[in-house]
Amino acid sequence: MLRDWFKSSFSNGHQACVEVCLDLDVVSIRDSKWMPQGDGQRPVITLSARQWTAWLDQLRVVGATGCPAFDVVRDGMQISLRSATNAATLHFYDAEWDAFMLGVSEGQFDHPGRPASQHA
Repeated sequence: MLRDWFKSSFSNGHQACVEVCLDLDVVSIRDSKWMPQGDGQRPVITLSARQWTAWLDQLRVVGATGCPAFDVVRDGMQISLRSATNAATLHFYDAEWDAFMLGVSEGQFDHPGRPASQHA
């Protein structure tokens, strides 16, 4: 694992955040509001490091848009990420998403390897 679960520095100590875990080839996203379910697991969406880098580049230019690994949907006062590969859906309130986006703009979530910006 390159970096354990972390959140944007703009989260200001809030418990409800977009959390990210960077590994060599995979990036995982979870919602810190979700406590482990009966099986001890939280819903997680994973994507390749290459997809992650391409998505972050896209976010910096046009804001919340889709990715091959999940759909990004605005549901009223929140953003939902719906996995394309499993049943996971993550819901983030505007303040959580805003903190994440500020972190994206500051490069806090960049993959250390910065793989080429193309979907894998």
